[in-house]
Formats: sequence, structure tokens, C-alpha cells
Amino acid sequence: MKRSVMLAAAVATLALVTSAAPSGAAQRAATRQHDGKRPSPKTIYKTFSSTYGPGTVVRVSTNGNVVGYASPSDVDHIDAGDVVEGYVLCYKNPNTQQSVDAYDINFLAGGFGPATDSQTGTKVTRQTSDGLLELTQTYAFNGKSRSLQITETLQNISGATITQVGLRRQVDFDIDAGGTDGTNDFNDIFGATSASVFAYRDTGGSFAFSPPGDHGMVLRSLLAKVGKVSGLLGGFATSSYADTGCIPSVDPTPTTPKDDGASVSSLPVLTLKPGQKLTEVLEYDAF
Repeated sequence: MKRSVMLAAAVATLALVTSAAPSGAAQRAATRQHDGKRPSPKTIYKTFSSTYGPGTVVRVSTNGNVVGYASPSDVDHIDAGDVVEGYVLCYKNPNTQQSVDAYDINFLAGGFGPATDSQTGTKVTRQTSDGLLELTQTYAFNGKSRSLQITETLQNISGATITQVGLRRQVDFDIDAGGTDGTNDFNDIFGATSASVFAYRDTGGSFAFSPPGDHGMVLRSLLAKVGKVSGLLGGFATSSYADTGCIPSVDPTPTTPKDDGASVSSLPVLTLKPGQKLTEVLEYDAF
């Protein structure tokens, strides 16, 4: 199994840990397979678009999920079948000492209150249902590089220290499957590095010019920071495309073409003191 580097911390110290994430009992992954039908559409908060090069259109929901990523603009790499993209937050409630798994990956959601969407800029703010943590997400689009940068800021808004905190991004890449020239084929080749995970199609092993062509997407970590200590998040393929577990089940990479998910993750071992923040900067890129 591929080794992946994930962010970890003990007490107040942030450190890089090299590990292959095992299957966890907290995992509550969807078993329904892609049926080529879109679930009930979420309300769109922001649409980013560019006509530069092949064109790019990215759509973000009111809950902060990236529910569409078309680049070239005639094929979508997320909006196909079960649309899965979002965030998974794990922590121990200091009042009950119970482990909490809060998530919203569009297809499945639980543990968060309603979202507040900023009318200026692009910012989505949500608190956990128990009111202990607040997650703020901001989005920056670059049409020329066909990229979307997401800054996730998690703040402890309680009066107590919160332990076993972990925050990760989960996405189901379905390369070229959606859009007007989509293939409706959900099997992709996945790979991962110490700070990224990517999926791509390679149907002919050579240049593919005729529609839809062969394309790819990468989700990469640019920064993970608590206080003055920073690092990067590890990337890996998840064996369930809609994994909501604190420690997801990992597929060895590179994969043969399959319907996997993808994630960059901090292990659920961080500690946040009252008022303290965890910042994670991620970026989606089309290629």
C-alpha cells in the first residue's frame, strides 16, 4: 500500500506523520453505485467561469460543496452520477467525551448547522450542530490556470479545549463523465503523492483529440497550519467514493480504472485550544 504523509499533532505540537490510513469503524460510506442520474440539485451559491483556452466552469453550492467542475467546458469531472464533494470534520466533544463525525459531501450530510453565505466575496460559514466549532470556507478561481483554491479555517468557538480534531476534503472524481460530451463512464486511474491526489483518463495511451478527449483533475494541499506550525496534508484514493469516515479506507495507488474517491486529510489527532484556528489551503486543478 502506498505511503501517504498526513498532518498530525500531539498536545500543542504539529508534526508530519507518514502512514497508510486503515479502515475505520467510524466510516459510514455510501454503498449505492453510480446510476448515471444526478441526485436532487443543490442550490448554487457561486458559478465561476472562464473562456480562456478550452473554457472552465466551476459551481459551488450554498453549503460550500464544489458540485460541478467542467474543464474543457463540455465535460464535467464532478457533476456526474452521485455528485460527491465536500468536507469531513472529526473531533471529541469536550462536554460528553464522545467522538463526533460531522460531514457534508453533498451526497451525504450530518453534524452541521445551516450555512451562512457572504453576499460580498465568496465565503461560506457553518457551525457544528453542537456549536463547538466553526468552519469558514473561501474560494478563489483562476480561469487561466483552470484552478479553484479553497481556504478552510476551522475555529474552536467553545470555552474548552477540543482534542482529536481532523479535517479532510472528500471528492468523487468522475473524469469526463458529465457534461454535454460526457462519457457516463465513472472508472478512472488514481494516483497520489505526499500532498495531492489525482485522477485521469487514458483511453488510448496516446493523444486523444476527438471529443471528449482524455483529461484529469488533481486535489492538492498547499498549506495546513495550527498556530505557528505548518505542514501539508497527505493525499490518497478512498475505496468508497462517498467515504465520510474519520479515517477512511484507502486503495493502493496507482489504481487500475475504478470508481474510487479521493481525499487530502489531516489525521484526527490535532488539539485546538479555545479560540485557536486550524487553516487548510487546498486547490483543485484541471489538466
